[in-house]
Amino acid sequence: ISFRVRSQAVARHVGCPDAVRIPASRPGLAVTDRWGPVQIYYLEKELLIQQGRQQAATRFSTEEQAIIQRALAESGGRTSIPLLVQWGLTEKPARKLLKAWELRGWVQKDPQRKNARYLTPKLRGLWSNGQTGQTRSN
Repeated sequence: ISFRVRSQAVARHVGCPDAVRIPASRPGLAVTDRWGPVQIYYLEKELLIQQGRQQAATRFSTEEQAIIQRALAESGGRTSIPLLVQWGLTEKPARKLLKAWELRGWVQKDPQRKNARYLTPKLRGLWSNGQTGQTRSN
């Protein structure tokens, strides 16, 4: 991929001979050796982080957020129907929630721990991306 370059020699050197033909009036236009011209957009990192937090906040219901927090804080990520009932759900919604989370890949039985259900790295990643602040890269 190459943005506009000023000389044919540089365009050939980067492998995109058409890069020299990109008009200065088209900021963000680039050329690839595979797909030809593509429009590129730049977004500030903070905007991406903010959008990720907003999406994560709507990804889980208030009830799910409370359950995830309790599972992580009180049981090391373990979930079960009896635990969910103990935390305030009735049996049918607890069963339904665990089934939905298993289908999404958010909860799995762990054979290493007597087939108990645990929050998966997938759910933990979704949770941590929306619940904690991001740090700047060096």
